[in-house]
Amino acid sequence: MKLNEFKGSRLRAARNYRGMSPDALASKSGINKKDIQAFEEEKYFPTLENSMLLAGTLEFPREFFYTSDIYNVGIEWIHFDSKSKSPKNIEISNREKLVMINRIYNFMRKYLMLPDKSINFKDMGEVTDIEKIAEWIREKTDVDDRPILDMTGFMEKEGFVITDMNVFEKYATPISQKQISKTYDIYGQEKESKKTVFFISLGGDGNIASERNMSLAGELGAVAANELGISMKNFDTSEFAMAFLLPENMMRDRLKNSNEIDEYLSIASEWIVPVYAVVTRAFSLGIISYRKYIFLMEEIEKRKWSEKDPVSVIIARPPYILREGMNMLLKEVFTPETIIEALESDNIYIYPNEIEKIMGLDPGKLGSSKSKVVNINKFRDKQMNKTSEKNKRKSEKKNKKGKRK
Repeated sequence: MKLNEFKGSRLRAARNYRGMSPDALASKSGINKKDIQAFEEEKYFPTLENSMLLAGTLEFPREFFYTSDIYNVGIEWIHFDSKSKSPKNIEISNREKLVMINRIYNFMRKYLMLPDKSINFKDMGEVTDIEKIAEWIREKTDVDDRPILDMTGFMEKEGFVITDMNVFEKYATPISQKQISKTYDIYGQEKESKKTVFFISLGGDGNIASERNMSLAGELGAVAANELGISMKNFDTSEFAMAFLLPENMMRDRLKNSNEIDEYLSIASEWIVPVYAVVTRAFSLGIISYRKYIFLMEEIEKRKWSEKDPVSVIIARPPYILREGMNMLLKEVFTPETIIEALESDNIYIYPNEIEKIMGLDPGKLGSSKSKVVNINKFRDKQMNKTSEKNKRKSEKKNKKGKRK
């Protein structure tokens, strides 16, 4: 490993992965902000001590900063709710984590037959109406008017890759990305043609099935809108989620003779969606009047269902593909030690505990990750002592000159 092989783009990626600004990284590492920016722009390269400091602060193996991507990932578009309360740095971090997941996913594909099916939304033609888009997807995926009780399983079957790394994070918002990756060998020669996959990071739904179904249906709508060239300003993902999960024919049939709140609860329980979504959907279809809609929403408030929806007791199934794919590799092909070595041979340098988190593995599945973690304080103290000694010598030299005069 040569010092002049340091990759500034990898430093920027690691910093984004940790949700750090150059100022934050400078403060935490003790390295000057201007130096960090120069390293990222490759105007000059960090010393051994600085590279160790950066690796330790960002919690990445030092080798990460000196290698190029074998799996070159490009992001064609991103969907992130502009109304989200999630801090900007967390959004940036999640974007970068989805790119890392793609690299590991491509590594998995060398050994496993992973779902390759995906909906070709462009076959839909020039459609902009939410109801028609929802109906077309149901027909295309052979769901018709049946309940979709598990949106995670439905979307994974259709080739979407989903991670639940943020389901218990406060204010976490779902993120969807269309990623296009190319695979290269160690000499930079392209090995495989472009691979397009949709990646989704779940929001902080706390593993509540009804919320997850709504959230993922909304992301499915966002994917459809982006693929069809519809501006997200003119596309309501919540409206799409209700249209997709609660088909019009079913709603009209079930509610034609009853407007009582218990019937709405019955539908919500059978189709695994929040009660408010059934009421709102009925109003948007014109099944109930605005006055009835207000009455039913007040009933929801009176029963405190807005605080704890009765359907929220149903637990969501976790994403399957990433977790079980890695578990299968560990069972049939690798040990925890050899899978890390295999990943590193593909220039994927990341600590085991981080892999466990983003891939949905049980903590400790890949063994201890602390043995490789750099002692940041050791290098920071050494650097500060050097600076202190340097300043001391300058001061002594200045004092000597003053005495001579």
